[in-house]
Amino acid sequence: MIRSVLFALLLVPTTGVAADKPELLAVGTEPPSFTLRTLNPKESGLRRAVLRRTIGKRSKDKSIKLLAISFYATWCVSCQDEVPLLDKWAGQLKSQGFAAFVVGTDKGTDGKNKLKKRIAEMGLTVPVFHDGMNVLMRRYKAAALPTLYLVDQSGAIVYAKSGFSLKKGDDKKLLTTIRKYL
Repeated sequence: MIRSVLFALLLVPTTGVAADKPELLAVGTEPPSFTLRTLNPKESGLRRAVLRRTIGKRSKDKSIKLLAISFYATWCVSCQDEVPLLDKWAGQLKSQGFAAFVVGTDKGTDGKNKLKKRIAEMGLTVPVFHDGMNVLMRRYKAAALPTLYLVDQSGAIVYAKSGFSLKKGDDKKLLTTIRKYL
């Protein structure tokens, strides 16, 4: 009996610590392209965006040296800290080539309406997109929110991180990283 129990325990798969942390797209790779309409065209000055035309080898706008792509949800507490900072820095560092995109992941039409209301409340001027079926979220492996990618002028991911904490100084670390790549 004891042997049977011990043998059964040996057959149970174990998970390591690495499994607790979501796997992100690898630094050095090219992120999946997308074409999306903005939810705030008046504020952002952009009706729709095509990632490959925004940054990378086929980019039409060579003034963008670094693009932040943040996956966001209205219910995500950490997102409420990260996204306004990205918006602020995109305004402050625009002349140095920094821009940001926010991809809202709230599901369905209700989620889209909540997202529109929230971005108006925050007064965001960076382009905000809606990924209501979470297709892009899955392609970018954004299992935890917020998930942030920084893409350089060549079109390669130079930084990938999920989670954001003001208490841990993530704002200062992120700003230092952004300045490093500008």
